[in-house]
Amino acid sequence: MEEEMAIDTHGEIEFSIELLKKYFELLFPSKGMYDWLTYYQPEMKDTEGKPKSDYFYRREFSFTLEDGIYVRYNCFKNEEEFKQTLIEKSPEKIDIGAVFNMPPKNHSSVESRAFIPQEKELVFDIDMTDYDDVRTCCEGANVCLKCWRFMSIATKIIDKAMREDFGYKHLLWVFSGRRGVHCWVCDPSTRKLTNEARSAIANYLTVHVGNEMGSTTAKIDFVAHPAISRAKDIIKEEFTDIMMRGQNILSKEEQRKKLIEMLPEEEVRNHLKTNWDRYTDYEDQENSVKLWNIFTEIAGDKGGKLRKSYRTDYVTSAMITFLYPRIDANVSKGINHLLKSPFCVHPKTGKICVPFDPSKVDEFDPCNCPTLLNAMNEYDAMASKGEDPIESFKTVPSLRESFGVFSKFLRGLKKEYTEVIAKEKKLLKSQVDSMDVGSAF
Repeated sequence: MEEEMAIDTHGEIEFSIELLKKYFELLFPSKGMYDWLTYYQPEMKDTEGKPKSDYFYRREFSFTLEDGIYVRYNCFKNEEEFKQTLIEKSPEKIDIGAVFNMPPKNHSSVESRAFIPQEKELVFDIDMTDYDDVRTCCEGANVCLKCWRFMSIATKIIDKAMREDFGYKHLLWVFSGRRGVHCWVCDPSTRKLTNEARSAIANYLTVHVGNEMGSTTAKIDFVAHPAISRAKDIIKEEFTDIMMRGQNILSKEEQRKKLIEMLPEEEVRNHLKTNWDRYTDYEDQENSVKLWNIFTEIAGDKGGKLRKSYRTDYVTSAMITFLYPRIDANVSKGINHLLKSPFCVHPKTGKICVPFDPSKVDEFDPCNCPTLLNAMNEYDAMASKGEDPIESFKTVPSLRESFGVFSKFLRGLKKEYTEVIAKEKKLLKSQVDSMDVGSAF
C-alpha cells in the first residue's frame, strides 16, 4: 500500500518514519507523559528504591504502525521502556487506553471476564466533520480559521461545564492534529467513574446524537438545565459573527427552510418568509445578518403570543442547533475506549497533536500549529549552533508554548498528589501516636 505523505508548501516531506523516529528520540516528552499517566505514584519507592506502583505497567497503549498495522495491548514497565519502544517501533499513531487489573499484554492468559479495566480518564472527542451540515467554508478533513470557531465554542462550553457543574480541575485540551479537539478530564474521582456514570455525563452534555442536526432541529425547553443555559450565553456572544458573517449560513436554502420550519404556526412562518423576501442577495454576508435579525424578532415574539402557547425558545433552539458541541458520546461513555495520545503526529498532515490553553482557544491556529518537519528543522538548527538542551522540546520554538501548557497541567496534578500524600502521612502519624498513647496504659 502506497503511503500518503504530508508535503509542505516547499515540497519537503512533512511526515516520514525517519523523521518520526528522530522526533521520538529527541523531542517527544516521554518523561512528562509518564508523569501524567502515572499521576506521580511511582515516586513512592520500596526499601530497594524501586517504584511501589505498577500503575503504568497496567496501562494499555495501542500503536498504529507503518502500512496501517494496528497493535493493541502494549504496556511498559517504566518510562525508559516506553521511550525506547517508541523509538524502535516509531508508531504513526499512539492511542491511550485504560488501566487494567493486570498488564494488558497478559490479557490472553486469562478469561476475558477476568481482564478488567479499572480506571481511565473521562474523555471527549469533537470532530469538525460533524459540523459539515452547518459550515460553508470547508468540508471533510479541511479546516480553516472560520470553522475552527466551532471547535472554540465547543471547548469553552465543555470546559466550563466540567469545572463549574462537576467541579473537575485537571483538564487537558489537545488539538487532534487535523480537524478536531480532545479533552482529557483527569481528576482522581473521574478516573474511577463507571461506564454508567460516564454515560450520564455524556448525556448531560448531549443535545444531538451523531450528525442528526443535518435533518433535525434542537427543541430547547424554556426551563433549560445549566449546560444549555450556560451554552446559550457563550454562543449568543459570537453567534452572528460566526454563523452569519463567517459562514453566511442563510445563503443556503436548506438552512433558511430549517429556520422557517422551526416555527409552529403557518401564519408566523408566512410572516417570516414575506419579510425575508425583501433580501434576496444571498451572497452578501450582511444579508444573512438581516435575515437572522428578522428571525429573532419574529421567533422571539415580543407580543408574547408564541410563548403563551409553546414552551420552546425558538431563538435559543436555533443557536443551539448550529453551535452547541457535537461530542462523540460513545468515546466518552466507555472506560475501555482508547483515544489518540497528545504529542503524537498526524501522518496525513505532519501536525503534532499539541495541548492548548482553553482560555486562549480563540488564539489557536490549526493551520499554523507545530509540524514534525518544522520541529525537527528547529532542533537541527539549534544543534548546528552547538546547543544541546537536555529537554529540547521545552526550547524548540514551535513546541515551547504547547509544552508550557502541558507543564502547567502536570504541576497541578503533582500539587494535588503531594497534598494527598501529606494528608495520608499525617493521618498515619496520628494513628501511630494514638496507638503509642494507648500502649502506655
